[in-house]
Amino acid sequence: MPVTDSTCFRIASVSKLVMSFASLSLMEDGVVDLDADITLYLGYPVRHPQHPDIPVTLRMLLTHSAGITDDGPYGTRGMEPGCTLRELLSNPACWRECAPGQAFHYSNLGAGAAGVVLERAANMPFDDILKARVFDPLSIRASYDPRRITPIPLRSWFVPTL
Repeated sequence: MPVTDSTCFRIASVSKLVMSFASLSLMEDGVVDLDADITLYLGYPVRHPQHPDIPVTLRMLLTHSAGITDDGPYGTRGMEPGCTLRELLSNPACWRECAPGQAFHYSNLGAGAAGVVLERAANMPFDDILKARVFDPLSIRASYDPRRITPIPLRSWFVPTL
């Protein structure tokens, strides 16, 4: 299939890099503090059950070092209607034994938590944050919801001539 200006690509985990760019932009403008306790943004306590004295930070979420795992109920209960981030983060099965900030462990749940932190800090939907902070400044037509990407008209050089 030929790739055109209208082709949409799903990029999955590469999007975590885009989220990091948006986080840095928000940090530069003083909207978010990478090293603040995420409890500040979420409005409820987030603590590793085995290390409750160590705050979890946005930096830890972005670097996959918060100690959050995808192994527990994230892939089961987490996919059910009505499950909340608060419910998952309060479940001891969603945490690894290592203390926050001590070890790398890739976590989609942690990345999702980072997205919610950004939404709360910026007071806007995640997709709008990325559009304003990354996509629009770089003239990238992108969205986490492809329905939000406005199709562009085909240019005459795309139309085959007979």
